[in-house]
Amino acid sequence: MAHPYKGLRLLSFLFRVLAWVVLVVGTVSGLVVLAGLAAGVQRRGGLPILAITALYFCLFQTLGGIIHLLLTLEERTRKAE
Repeated sequence: MAHPYKGLRLLSFLFRVLAWVVLVVGTVSGLVVLAGLAAGVQRRGGLPILAITALYFCLFQTLGGIIHLLLTLEERTRKAE
């Protein structure tokens, strides 16, 4: 039997991928600012970038996980009937 809700499965996967992309890009950006390599930006501006990056990583990972959890719950409920 094919899995229903293919759009939600794709959305869950995309949230997880987006979380890792945000983590990599945000970490690199924050470290560049902390190292003083970014022109026109104060060095201490790197710390909020790193903090917000961690927050968004957790947010996107959690959203992807919740969607996956709900889809798994629905699938197992359907099997039990």
